[in-house]
Amino acid sequence: MSKENIKIKALKDLITLRAERGDTLYSLDLNLHFEIAPNETKTNYEEGLLKLKFSLYDPLKEAYIVPIE
Repeated sequence: MSKENIKIKALKDLITLRAERGDTLYSLDLNLHFEIAPNETKTNYEEGLLKLKFSLYDPLKEAYIVPIE
């Protein structure tokens, strides 16, 4: 399978993978039981092995800092 035929989408709690080779469509919908930061997802595809690396979602990362008066 060439990496150009693989499409991956990530949400906070869901990873979808679609790949086509000839007339065959491979698909995976992986419901996570935790939240990730989708925009920080990294991939590595080498010798036919696809690796996904993602960071856990930090809800306070973009939180408003309340000033103390």
